[in-house]
This record gives sequence, structure tokens and C-alpha cells, in this order.
Amino acid sequence: MSARQYLLILILAFSSLWTNAQYQISGQVTDESGNPIEGVDVFIHETHVGVLTDVNGKFTIESVKKGHYHLHVTFAGYHAEQRDIDVTESVTGLQFVLEESINELHEVIIENSLEKQDLKNNPLQVIHLDEHFLKQQGGTSLMTNLEKIPGIGSLNNGVGVSKPSLRGLNGNRVVVTTDGIKQEGQQWGSDHGLEVDVNNADKIEIIKGASALVYGSDAVAGVINIRPVLPKGKDQFTAGQHVSFNSLNNAKRSSTFIAANKGGKWFKLRYSFLSAGDYSVPSNSFVYQSTILPIYANRLKNTAVKEHVVNAYAGVSKNWGYWYARASYYYQQSGFFSGAFGVPSIGILQHDGDFNNIDLPYQDVNHLNLSTHANILINSNWLEIDAGYQQNNRGRSGQTAFWGFWSD
Repeated sequence: MSARQYLLILILAFSSLWTNAQYQISGQVTDESGNPIEGVDVFIHETHVGVLTDVNGKFTIESVKKGHYHLHVTFAGYHAEQRDIDVTESVTGLQFVLEESINELHEVIIENSLEKQDLKNNPLQVIHLDEHFLKQQGGTSLMTNLEKIPGIGSLNNGVGVSKPSLRGLNGNRVVVTTDGIKQEGQQWGSDHGLEVDVNNADKIEIIKGASALVYGSDAVAGVINIRPVLPKGKDQFTAGQHVSFNSLNNAKRSSTFIAANKGGKWFKLRYSFLSAGDYSVPSNSFVYQSTILPIYANRLKNTAVKEHVVNAYAGVSKNWGYWYARASYYYQQSGFFSGAFGVPSIGILQHDGDFNNIDLPYQDVNHLNLSTHANILINSNWLEIDAGYQQNNRGRSGQTAFWGFWSD
């Protein structure tokens, strides 16, 4: 496509933002007894614009352009509802009756950018996980949390280094995406784990089977889509912190975030930190090629890990759609058990008494991820844009790797 054609598409896209007529979507949300529910989150999936119901359970979303929309209705303690709406004029009098759920946040609806799917009537093998499930697992990495799901495993090399395995396949047979951008760093060796902050994975969609091939030939085993929760609605401020401790390796994890939305302009910032010591095991020996070797003090020497992750988002959500940019920096220093590389010896396995230091062999990982995302309404059609840039610098025991290729 020539530069002139690109320019024409951009002109048509932006001109359509001001030429379409504007309508409104309104209605009421009640429970099964007919009582109005206040504070229900009603938002449009395509624009990230939404409102909360008032004391009478009523809501009104203003300045909606002509087009096809996916409306979500969610409230803690009730089953989520969704509805497709074609807006050719103002849509009023919508009625939503929410059924009470025994489990809080019982249903989580996740949609990919390729197509909107009715999850209840779709035969695809899709598993949905929410933030609550992930925090309950308490693993030191994302994959140690997911491997408890049937059919999903992980390849671990050290405490903080793990990569997905679906149906026995891994590496470039499994696709992992963050915000729709493919993670390129985990496809190479067994020590190339996922450069993903487990605390920033608010929603995860796992697709297995032939349906995953819509993501390309690399997805022959399956797809893991990682999606953070972005601010929606208007004029809100949220902040939170999650702290956890694991006695098995004295792991201390902390994650703090702040997010704000003012008039459809929003940002989200998260910083996560992990420090873990040598892993404790209920054994004092292991077998390597028919030779019994000792494990001193029941601790696997040099399996400590340190991790720092920053995720920053900034965007705008309006009636024409949304646009946002993401910048993520991931740093990890992790040691490898002395038997992971080469032939271990009793002298190498001798513990130095410090269970938190990182000795040779070890690796440093610096992963930069920049991406931009947009969903723009153009004459009742949606233009979706996902673009990203990644740089992965990995050094191991004095060697440096760029994009997975080792060089001295």
C-alpha cells in the first residue's frame, strides 16, 4: 500500500470522528425481585466508555455514534450480562435483570480482538481466569500459577524462570500475547521464560485445540492471552497494593498500582517487586546419572531470584472509540541450580550459608515492550490497530544474548 493510500485512510478515519450523528443508550438494571441496583458498571466494550447506575438503577450513556456495540453489565455478587446493540437512533428503555451469584464475580467475560464470541454457545475450548484466581495460587511466576489447570504445564529452570507447555508442546508451538502483542522472548531455550508481571495479568484467556490456529501456525498447541484491566467510565481514581509471602523460599512480592480517569483521559501505573531465596526441598540428596549427590541444608543452592517490573498506560476513551499506549520494562536476575548446567560436583553443590544471594551460574534479563492500541469507529465499522516493539537483552554468566542468539 502506497503512502498516499495510507494518508487517505487516516483522513477518512479522523474525519468520521466528527461527522457521525450522536445518540444515547439508556435503561435500567434490577435484580430478580424487580428492585433497582445502584452502582452497576455499564460500559461499551468497543470504546471503554461507561457509567454507573443511579439509586433508581437507571443509566444513560451519552454521545454514542451510529454503529454496532457490545454492552457489558457487571456488578459484584451477580452474574454478568452482555448484549449486542445496533445504534441507528437513540436506544432507550433497555432492561437488565441480574441474577444473584453465590460466588462473587462469578462470571468474567473476555473478548479477543478478532471476533466477538458468545461464550455460552461457542464450542471452542476456552478457559477464562480472573485476577482473584491468580492471586490465590501464590506462585513466583505466571506459569507456576497456570500449571494447576488440567492440560497446562510449565518448563521451569530456576525459581522465577518458567514457560508454558500446552498438551506437551512448548516454545514456538505456543503463542503468548500481552494486550494483543505476541511475546517473542519465550520461544528459544529452556532458560528463556515469560517476561510478564504476574500481578499485571488481571484477566487471562487460554485457547486450546484447532481454533487457536486463527493466531497463526505458531499456535498449534494453543494460545495464552494476557489482558490487564484498563480504567473505564469517567472521573474515577483507584489505587491498590498486593503483598504476599511464601515460606518455601522466603519469597516477598509486592505490587502497587494507581489509575485515574478524567473526562475519558486516563492513565494506569503499576510497579511490582519480587525477592526470593533458595528453594527449600524435603530431601538431602538427588540422583544425577546414577550418582547420588547431596543437597546441603535442604536448600537448592543458587535458586534465588530478584525481579522488578514497571507497567505504564496512558489513553483516551471517547464516543469514537479508544486509543492507548503501553510501556513495560521487566528486569530479572535469577540463579540456576548448580546441576542445571554442566556436570555438578560436590564442591559446586556445597552451600555458602547465604540463602538469598545469587551466584554463578545466573542470568540477567532486560525486556522492553512498547505498544499502541486503537479501536476507531469509521462509518459504523471498527478499525482495530495493534502495534508493538520489543527488545530483549539477556546475559548469562558474563555472556550476552540479543533476541535469543548467544554472543560473547
